[in-house]
Amino acid sequence: MAIATNVITFYVTLLILRHFSADQISTTFAFSETEATTERPRGCSININGHLKKSSRLILHPYSGSTDGYRFFLPSAGQKDLSFQNGQGVVFACPQGLYEHARCHGGEIFQFTTPVREVNITDVICRRQLRASVRNLGRCYNNEHHHLGIGILLRQDQSTHEFIKLIDVCFNQQLKTSIYAKFTLMQGVENSQKNVKRSTFNCTQYFGYQTQQFDEFYDRGNQYTKLLDLLGSVNQTERFFNRSIRSDLYLTRSYLVGFRDFIYYSQQQATSFCVNSVPIWQVIRKGNWRNLEIRIRQYANMKGKDLTVYSGTHGVLNLPDVNDTSVPIYLGIDENGKGVLPVPKLLWKLVYDRLMRKGIVFVGINNHDRGLNRTQYEVCSDVCNSTESWFNGWNRFKIELGYVYCCTVTEFLHVTNAIPEFRDTVIDILS
Repeated sequence: MAIATNVITFYVTLLILRHFSADQISTTFAFSETEATTERPRGCSININGHLKKSSRLILHPYSGSTDGYRFFLPSAGQKDLSFQNGQGVVFACPQGLYEHARCHGGEIFQFTTPVREVNITDVICRRQLRASVRNLGRCYNNEHHHLGIGILLRQDQSTHEFIKLIDVCFNQQLKTSIYAKFTLMQGVENSQKNVKRSTFNCTQYFGYQTQQFDEFYDRGNQYTKLLDLLGSVNQTERFFNRSIRSDLYLTRSYLVGFRDFIYYSQQQATSFCVNSVPIWQVIRKGNWRNLEIRIRQYANMKGKDLTVYSGTHGVLNLPDVNDTSVPIYLGIDENGKGVLPVPKLLWKLVYDRLMRKGIVFVGINNHDRGLNRTQYEVCSDVCNSTESWFNGWNRFKIELGYVYCCTVTEFLHVTNAIPEFRDTVIDILS
């Protein structure tokens, strides 16, 4: 009789359990430590290169006064995941589209509030292509040039719009070139979204030319014809330019603020505007200029620092013609016959740690000719020997890959007046 009672109790228990979910069972019945449980995961985790894709929404702080890159949830140095506590709020947004509040529900699941639903982070996407935009923010460089902002426009509701500015650009409308661009390099940038491709360059009304015209300036055939006209002979032109498709001796459009200088694709594609580009020899862009950009990102990650970075140009590159006369190099001519899109003589990056009030300027010579006279390209006393840690693993002295030297912030700005708006006091070299 006891055996029959136990059997009946066993089957009744099974019937009851069939009507409970795993979560309900774990909270309704007490299990011993040796028995398996199915508790909801504590907190949420978003793997930047595992969960996120090209169409993933912006991941934003819900109640932040920031209107720049700090509006985003950001990884710390060395972290590949974003972590959230259970119940922590977040905003998932699309540029000029959806703007929805949600909370961490455990693991990869976020619970949205309107309408209420639970969604896996891999499914939190935008249906339309993510697009940044350019805004006119006034004037810069002692009111001589246009101050442009590149960022992402959000629509919180029908009447509330928000512009998250990622890049400041000081743009010379007359010459169709940028004097400098400014952004904040975040410490977690080494773990940026890498499973996406770069966008093609896009010219807005602020640039002054259509994208097709911009592409024509950089066409290798057009470049060769232009240089041949300026330098006067085939031999002199081919001293600097090689028409072979396998050669890197040609001018390419280079980012002032790089694609890999941001963490999320929604931020990265904001770099692909014509106003964020300048002409640079491809051999230098792939050589020491790339080495420098990589090293700056590594520094931010290794030191756990957010850095303010200005990236700009100084002067116009002059090359000797067939008569050994220096000729300024421009890729285009405007309707009045004046040169536009100048090829810069120097490229520079000012890297500044605002908290420590330390900074350094790296200057790159945009000329790969081994016969160049370096003194004609020097704007300061070279202080690279005071901070050799920046150059571990690469040779800054190689002219054919782009010679790089260093300036103190104070001397560089005094000599070049490159950033009249820079008002901070720098007390030491960043090393």
